[in-house]
Amino acid sequence: MAMPLANSILVVDDDTDSREMLVEYLLFTGFTVHAAPDGATALSMADALRPRVILMDLAMAGLNGLDTTRRLRANADLREATIIAVTGYAMATDGVAAHRAGCDFFIPKPYDLTTLAHFVAGLFTPGP
Repeated sequence: MAMPLANSILVVDDDTDSREMLVEYLLFTGFTVHAAPDGATALSMADALRPRVILMDLAMAGLNGLDTTRRLRANADLREATIIAVTGYAMATDGVAAHRAGCDFFIPKPYDLTTLAHFVAGLFTPGP
């Protein structure tokens, strides 16, 4: 039996400013947050940390967000994690590609930080 997912968030974005802004805001609002600067690091961190929510940028150098998501979904221990594409790609076809890769939700940039934090908060189940 797999261990339950941790009540944490993994932010994956190769843009330092975007990643740090989102991490700082989520930390400020009370979440446990980890950050990965690329897809390969995200895979390693997700395997070790088992976050409940992963905020995934799609446009990254090297292993992009779609490929990273596919690999995360192939990991049986991470299949229950919620993966949200948070990306500058805003075309309808980008949303379809994100869902096909395994993203549960698609949020185009720019987004409102408060709205995103409230949305993410709704994904966590109350603990004992």
